[in-house]
Amino acid sequence: MKKLLTILFFGLSITIVDAQKLYLMQYSSFCENDTDDGFRTIKERINRIYKHDNLWRIEITVNKGCGKKLYPDLKILNDTLYINTIPIRQQEIFLENGDSFLEVLEELDCLCAHFVKMDISIDTIKNLKINGQNLPITNEMYETYPIRYYTYKTDTTGYEDKYGLRQGFIVLEKKGYIMKQYFKDNKLVKCEIFTSDGKLVEKGVDCFETWKKIEKK
Repeated sequence: MKKLLTILFFGLSITIVDAQKLYLMQYSSFCENDTDDGFRTIKERINRIYKHDNLWRIEITVNKGCGKKLYPDLKILNDTLYINTIPIRQQEIFLENGDSFLEVLEELDCLCAHFVKMDISIDTIKNLKINGQNLPITNEMYETYPIRYYTYKTDTTGYEDKYGLRQGFIVLEKKGYIMKQYFKDNKLVKCEIFTSDGKLVEKGVDCFETWKKIEKK
């Protein structure tokens, strides 16, 4: 009998949770940035979430096709709010004089970081899934990675920062020659080639042709 009561209580709790009334009060979406700047990739994320009474303000960034606005399709299940961002193909625009027209939105062949803001009326949200993912709540705009260091003979010469961008210099050594490649934000800004006894062979921005000749010796 005790086991039966537990099952009945569990079923009742699900019914109560699923009975939450969910209303999308207002929303907006726009293309904020390209999904990368050539070096760094925009992080899909929850920018901000806060509650006032039963009104929740949720702001997210998701990477989708360019040229379209996104509509947040909402579903609540067991205190988890599921938000799927659906591209809007067309929308009707109403003017102050009472006229209206249909705007057709054409998706472009590119990706865009869309900023989506929505006000939702609901009692309780314990978990949040965006397009099936558990996105982090963060102010960090770009994807981050573990920092990696470059060393030469136990000395640290450079590193890959949290965005994966090379900084400092990298040392390559082959057949009695040493090449140093200097990087700033992943861009090669200078290179130097020396003999093993320290004599400068070449200095410039790109030393690869000379280095290839050394490798073929």
